[in-house]
Amino acid sequence: MLKNTWEQSNKIKQDDFNLLDLKYEKKFKNLRNEKEGFENLVSFAPVPILLLDPEGKIVLVNERFCQLIGYHKDEIGGENISMLDFWPEKNKIAKLMEQLEIDGEVSNQELLIKNRWGGIKKCLVNFKIVEFKGELINYIVLFDITEREKAEGRLKILKQAVEAANEGFIIADMETTITYCNQAIAKILGYEKEELIGKDTSVIHGPQRGDTPDKKEVVEILKKTGKWSGEIIGRRKNGRPIILHESISYIRDEKGKPCAMMGIAQDLTAMKELETKLLEYRKKYKNLKRQIQKDNEFKQLVGISSEIQKIKDTIRDVASIDINILICGETGTGKELVANLIHEESTRRGKPFIRLNCGALSESLLETELFGHEKGAFTGAIKKKKGKLELAQEGTIFLDEIGEISPRMQVALLRFLESGEIQRVGGEKTLYLDVRIIAATNKDLEKAIQKGRFREDLFYRLNVFPIFIPPLRERREDIPILVNHFLYLYRSKYQRQIDGFTDEAMNFLINYHWPGNVRELRHTIERLVIVSKNRQISLNELQANLFRLGEAEKDSIDNNNMSLKEAVQIFEKNLIKKVLQEENHNIDRVAKRLGICKTSVYLRLKDLQ
Repeated sequence: MLKNTWEQSNKIKQDDFNLLDLKYEKKFKNLRNEKEGFENLVSFAPVPILLLDPEGKIVLVNERFCQLIGYHKDEIGGENISMLDFWPEKNKIAKLMEQLEIDGEVSNQELLIKNRWGGIKKCLVNFKIVEFKGELINYIVLFDITEREKAEGRLKILKQAVEAANEGFIIADMETTITYCNQAIAKILGYEKEELIGKDTSVIHGPQRGDTPDKKEVVEILKKTGKWSGEIIGRRKNGRPIILHESISYIRDEKGKPCAMMGIAQDLTAMKELETKLLEYRKKYKNLKRQIQKDNEFKQLVGISSEIQKIKDTIRDVASIDINILICGETGTGKELVANLIHEESTRRGKPFIRLNCGALSESLLETELFGHEKGAFTGAIKKKKGKLELAQEGTIFLDEIGEISPRMQVALLRFLESGEIQRVGGEKTLYLDVRIIAATNKDLEKAIQKGRFREDLFYRLNVFPIFIPPLRERREDIPILVNHFLYLYRSKYQRQIDGFTDEAMNFLINYHWPGNVRELRHTIERLVIVSKNRQISLNELQANLFRLGEAEKDSIDNNNMSLKEAVQIFEKNLIKKVLQEENHNIDRVAKRLGICKTSVYLRLKDLQ
């Protein structure tokens, strides 16, 4: 079909050449006695013509022949053909002339013609001996097939490429009857090539889904745009559906009119099946990863006490219910960890989890951090900034130390909780947000309400579901587990060979008051891992590295003249004194080093006095 398509585009084909030759021979016979009419016939012929007398002298040539060889007719007229160098295949010419003398005619011979510049053309040549004015002459008609040979060579390469392609190729006429197909499409559809030739293209199409066009729809699109590309449901010979990606366009004739349709098809069935499996595996992987993360996250909430188990159960119960939560507990008990676990267990997982420590910011700074600000809202506001609430859109915001915010900020936060609306500082545009609030405090907010320091309506908005995390001293059975957990964590981090604690050291850790709770314990274990020189951390090592005791106190401990509670109190007093001195009584830095809040530092200092 591809070869035929090319041949149809040529103006003069081989058969036309033979018919043309016969046509001019007939006219020649009618005009052989009319020299002028005959010469005109030869001169205006659309193919090269050469007339020779019996001796081989050129009697007449037309312009087409002159164009072929590059000579003017006056240059070669009367010359003997054997003297002219435009027959490179002289031996072949000699044999053809001998055959011509015997048969009187030699047809469709391929000969090479050399022009005056050395260029070679390939021609199809007919020789005939005819009578003219009582004399016999050689009547030679040529047809230049050089370009046709090149085109056929290119066509052969193209056809080999099409046959070797993995994509399926189909050519159909304007009635959608298949006139050519390559081996690939036959294999895709489960046919032999010969079985598809002559069939309608509907043989390719199976029942379509709602989002895939049928044959009629594709043809209508072709008529409008001249091309179509997309996925269809194909059908194999055995009836099995397959998924094909097709690109169809018109083949046009020399006038630009559609004369055929060409389609390129790719079998996507295996790829789509792999995509489906991949999606399934991704879903399984995501669920498995989520479960592992969930297990790891819950493992961070270390402990075996009933209090810890109750908190884990509460997290699972309340996480999926989209309500505000207030987490209460002393500093260092793990309120942020619990808030993060709630977020990860909720339907908002995968969305932002934003943290904001309200107690660490001034009123004006807290306002801009929470609500954002517009460019130029205040000195230094050189560009627009989104607030934490806006950044937490569709996710969760964790507001730590909520009891520290000012009355004005309490009003602003209450307004958001009631309406879900905010305005950036310095802005007029109202933003509607969907954010879950988890707040935390180490204060007794009910007492703060009684003293007029915290709004009762804000408290009830936040305290929809309260969670209380007990201090470490109320769940001492968790301390050995926490100690070993942090020991493993930090000896791996710092590459230290430490096996554990002596019984005396462990008893001291268990009975210590832990005002900074789990955070303080964690920092304590980290420091000990760093400074310890022994495989077992002893009580003496605790005493030497964590605080300095007075001689009387040290003697009392060494001689067992005081209770464990008294020893712990001495430890606290000396540690706080030591850190105060080292930090030049900077309460912020003291609180940070001890892992407790500023309020706890002040309370401890009051107790020391």
